[in-house]
Amino acid sequence: MIASLSLILLCQLAGEVIVRGLGLPMPGPVVGLLFLLLLLLARDRFAALARGPLQQDGVENASRGLLAHLSLLFVPAGVGVVQNSIWSPSTASRSRRCSRSPWW
Repeated sequence: MIASLSLILLCQLAGEVIVRGLGLPMPGPVVGLLFLLLLLLARDRFAALARGPLQQDGVENASRGLLAHLSLLFVPAGVGVVQNSIWSPSTASRSRRCSRSPWW
């Protein structure tokens, strides 16, 4: 499981390095995902690649584990958005007291 998660993160890192190195206008994890897809397709085609984390659905099981807890990964991002939002309850009450002009 750890080796499979490491492979997923290594593909994401490789995608990030490729995008930054070549200056491509796309997210690095997308390139990493395409790299992982090509690696999994090659594994199914060539039996010699079915070793380590690529054997016996190791990557698939690790990705199912990540997807099962995907909603927990959005909690820190959601908290950050709410804390930095100009319309949070703490800033809304402060802006109404300090502002004499209409909000538009």
